[in-house]
Amino acid sequence: MDAPGCTAELDRRARAASLAVMRITSLLRWLPLILAAFVSTSFAAEPTPDDALVLLRAFTKPGADLPALTKALQPTTADYAAVFEPATAAKVEAYYTPHWASGALVVKPNEGQTNVLVQMVKSSEVRAWNEAANKVLPGGWAKMQGQIKEGHTIFRFKFVKPGEGAGMVYDGLIQVNGQWRIFPKAWRALE
Repeated sequence: MDAPGCTAELDRRARAASLAVMRITSLLRWLPLILAAFVSTSFAAEPTPDDALVLLRAFTKPGADLPALTKALQPTTADYAAVFEPATAAKVEAYYTPHWASGALVVKPNEGQTNVLVQMVKSSEVRAWNEAANKVLPGGWAKMQGQIKEGHTIFRFKFVKPGEGAGMVYDGLIQVNGQWRIFPKAWRALE
């Protein structure tokens, strides 16, 4: 090979190597975002009472649109399927669909109830209906023994007046499919 041919081949290889480095550099620039998206969806932290409080405090704000805030908690068919065993999911959805459609389901604190108290229990505890579940949820949830899937955290919350412990109580708040949903007194679908 003569010198000009050798130089042309070296230039071609240098350009190819340079292009490969640019592509790798570009990919590496996006790698943290890709990993962050993977980690946030695959290894999302379980919701905590503080996470639930962020949502629930909106209900205690003066002038809050309670029907709209509640409507945002309405489960989808996929949410029912993710939380309950198949036959139960269909029953719970069928039971609550008319309530959601009519607007009858509204999470609402009573006058002066500006504080929120939150308790949580794992769905595995409810599935087994053990002491932990019995301490947090009403006894009706015992009917969900074996009917609720594991892997969820169920929240019970109470709107109370400052300094008081009694108040308006709700249960069945669950973060599922990346959204907060409420399944209040879900056992009623089995009665």
